[in-house]
Amino acid sequence: MSATACPFEPRQSPPSGDIPCGVFVFYGDHWEREVCLALCDQLVRRFWQEIDFDFHWWRHRFLEEPALQAAAEQDAVLSDLWLIAWEPARDFEPASRAFLERAASQRLGRPGALVAAANGSPGPPAWLDDRNFLRQLGKRMGMDLFVWAPQLPPDGPQENDREGLEDRATRMTHLLEDMLQQLPPPSHWGINE
Repeated sequence: MSATACPFEPRQSPPSGDIPCGVFVFYGDHWEREVCLALCDQLVRRFWQEIDFDFHWWRHRFLEEPALQAAAEQDAVLSDLWLIAWEPARDFEPASRAFLERAASQRLGRPGALVAAANGSPGPPAWLDDRNFLRQLGKRMGMDLFVWAPQLPPDGPQENDREGLEDRATRMTHLLEDMLQQLPPPSHWGINE
């Protein structure tokens, strides 16, 4: 796999000097939008003092318009956190998969996290196929993957394993910790600074 230069300019830091954490939100229908809203609300409530979030909301069907697809791709490439909600066997049609693959190939291994929320009970083959697609996508991008579903299959914490789920939800991964500890760039550049 060859690395190509990112065609998008990095986001500029706001006047405060803080670099916002870009969040790419990708959803399909009303349920998925509601889940994303709840997860984004939790992020802001938990990290509002440490992180300035920059949310970018994209519905799957927006990809049908080429200009919107390009804008969504730019937002995805420049975001630190991808939040994807999907309906197994429905939302990861070839166009959505191709879009996510293109955006992932341009992230160039920057650290981040991929949070995936599935609507419906997990089960073969569609749910597992979608989860494996997201797992491989996250792996190629160097992103930690977190999957949420009403019931997780046997290789993950069980729904009634509250302690296991709480531990996973509160554990700080090394990539997330590194992102939180990054120093902002200098506010000025020049010889006399």
